Amino acid sequence: MESQNKTAQNHNFFRALFAAILTTGTACIADSALAEGWYVGASSAKVEDRNWCDRNLGACDDKDSGWKVFVGNQLNRFVGFEFGYNDLGQMTDTGVTTESDGFVVSLVGMIPVGDMFSITGRVGTFHWNSEISSSNPALAGDRKSTNLTVGIGANVAMGRRFSLRVEWEHYDVNEDDISLLSAGVAYSFGK
Repeated sequence: MESQNKTAQNHNFFRALFAAILTTGTACIADSALAEGWYVGASSAKVEDRNWCDRNLGACDDKDSGWKVFVGNQLNRFVGFEFGYNDLGQMTDTGVTTESDGFVVSLVGMIPVGDMFSITGRVGTFHWNSEISSSNPALAGDRKSTNLTVGIGANVAMGRRFSLRVEWEHYDVNEDDISLLSAGVAYSFGK
């Protein structure tokens, strides 16, 4: 139990640190001449673990809500990069619960379709942490790793600063295939 509390404290520390970096970076970028391509945003998501319920015939829930926050730079009309933090929700199976989240670094490609719409594709890495709770000590514990992530999506400009985005992303966490379908908003600091 003490190990789980320490892990939760460390996890909360990293969340707070990321939020502080994001806030400080946003303030610096907003005042900088380099603000041209920078943006920040947040999305709400539906998460599904496609093979979570394959393990058991009992009560199982392989879907949950998630969210993500991100900061990125659109280098030109066709390519950019993005840093983010994603919460992939909680999955439950008979006697087992897992919560996963982590940090993402992605290269984002964009295909403009007119002045207001673009199709996006992304490839990157996801450094994840999965906390597993179970009455069986052999199953409980924390697992961490870094895996490839890919995604596709669309952006719609809503004026000069705001855009709406819809994305589908794939993650490999604990050898599970997790898909995240998100919708959110981004704010651009560019002119």
